[in-house]
Amino acid sequence: MKFLISTILLILLTSCGPSNYSDVRQMGYNYTALVESEDRIGQNVGAYGASYNSQREATSNAMRACRTAYSDCVLVYEGSRYVYVSQEEMNKVKIETALKNANNKAREECLALGFTSETTEYADCNLKLSSLYKEEALEQQKIYLAEQQAKIAQRQANAAKAQAQAAQRQAAESQRRNSNALMQQGMKMLSGQCTLGIDC
Repeated sequence: MKFLISTILLILLTSCGPSNYSDVRQMGYNYTALVESEDRIGQNVGAYGASYNSQREATSNAMRACRTAYSDCVLVYEGSRYVYVSQEEMNKVKIETALKNANNKAREECLALGFTSETTEYADCNLKLSSLYKEEALEQQKIYLAEQQAKIAQRQANAAKAQAQAAQRQAAESQRRNSNALMQQGMKMLSGQCTLGIDC
């Protein structure tokens, strides 16, 4: 029964339910989540999820609903906790970790090569290897950033394509309505129900 309630809530939230995440949190559910399009965080678009059972279920419900409308859905809130980490912040953490790993890798490798720590030879080995590994980490980061930019460009291209298709559908629908109106007007004129320029 609880699963059914959370599923019903998911449907309500995506159509005519609460107007914002604060409203969702006040509905009495044990777990709530807010998932939004990464390009539109803070604009109250995306999807809310709620569950009596688990945070995972609430988050999963919100993510499923968001993905029906957006391709770049990200988790923003779990309950009252802001959990979104921007791509920029993730990149910063990734590069810091890679640089730290470069230092550790250089130290371990110099010891494995037989250099004794706190000697000039060890310091020289450590400096050369850590510089090499840091350079390698920075190159990998550049590749990663280029891939991220390509993904962003692809998302933007997909969004532009979807907007163009929507505009095309609206134009076709408008043209169909105009054609139908002209045909009806022509039929009225042919049947003598109206006269062009007077009452038709």
